[in-house]
Amino acid sequence: MIAGMTANVFRLVVDRRLTTESISAYNWMAENFVAADFIGVTASQSAGFSFEPTFPLYQKQALLDIKASIDRGVGAILWHDQFVICTGYDDGEQVLFICEIDIWEVCKESLIQAVYKWETHDYMLPPQNYACGPAAYAAIAAALQSGIYETDQAAKVLRYYANSRQDIAAYVAELEHLSNQMNHVVQEYALLADLYAQMIEKVEDSAAWDAKEPGHVLRVINLIKQAGETEQRAIDAIKQAFPETIGNRFEDIGLR
Repeated sequence: MIAGMTANVFRLVVDRRLTTESISAYNWMAENFVAADFIGVTASQSAGFSFEPTFPLYQKQALLDIKASIDRGVGAILWHDQFVICTGYDDGEQVLFICEIDIWEVCKESLIQAVYKWETHDYMLPPQNYACGPAAYAAIAAALQSGIYETDQAAKVLRYYANSRQDIAAYVAELEHLSNQMNHVVQEYALLADLYAQMIEKVEDSAAWDAKEPGHVLRVINLIKQAGETEQRAIDAIKQAFPETIGNRFEDIGLR
């Protein structure tokens, strides 16, 4: 659920040689900051034990930071049995006013960010070495066709993305109520997960996979191409589900 809400599960990046670094090739600091922001986690944190002699000092500082954020017009997110947004305060009564985070709005935004991640090449990665979104599928197919890849590393990359697409399918299945068009999104991601499952069956046939048997590799390539087409349809379905919100982003879907 968290992987879906932060939109991180929708990332698809591969090194053009299908090395295992594909899995972690992204701007960690920037993307994890944004991921935390999506689910209401602040970029700076303070914690401590109430029995420590210095606790009153950093408790006071935390309250000052919360009120300063509110004074700037930005709600502060804190823990109160769950993550909540503090929207106001009363010094006289010594209380903070909080409102709960709308989890379904967070989930809706994650789907819109999925479109952005699919259509935008990661600015940190040189395109001559890495491919993102739909180009990643073409890069996988090209690498497999060339035969210039390590079978164990390529298998690890494909397993990773197979697991992530299974997670996406489970995630979007919980969000069907967000739009009357979401059933198409659910269907396409379910199909995508199934295609990856078939792909992994081929990869797990270690003798044929490790030998790079031409017919065996060709079947994987065909599944890769089908997966790319299916994920494109899934993204198109998201656009159909939330046309007004995405349309209002104009040229920058990632802008919230």
